[in-house]
Amino acid sequence: MSMPWVKVDDRIAYNPKIINLSDGAFRLYICALAYCQSQLTNGGVSKRVLAAVVPGARPQLLGRYARELVDQGLWEPDDQGWQIHDFIEFNRTSDHWKERRATDAERLRRWRSQQNGHDKP
Repeated sequence: MSMPWVKVDDRIAYNPKIINLSDGAFRLYICALAYCQSQLTNGGVSKRVLAAVVPGARPQLLGRYARELVDQGLWEPDDQGWQIHDFIEFNRTSDHWKERRATDAERLRRWRSQQNGHDKP
């Protein structure tokens, strides 16, 4: 089954929006990218799950880190929490991954059926 993966520019450390981030904000940004792709949120980070995005992070600091990301233009506030700026522009959508999973599941079902002799003449 296909696993979602997230794209991170190999020059991210030199991006003007990234350079001035605190280490905690940078970690939140990277973890949020991975979280959003793994959970198929299309770049949405809700306030409800913010603490789960960075395991082991001190919850009282996460709000400050989120504000840093907003201030640098990396996150945009919305009704649920935040949206990662341009997430869909650089990453596959949840629809892509759902379709890919369905295709992979069907291919695996057919292969298993052939292995069990169901499709043999």
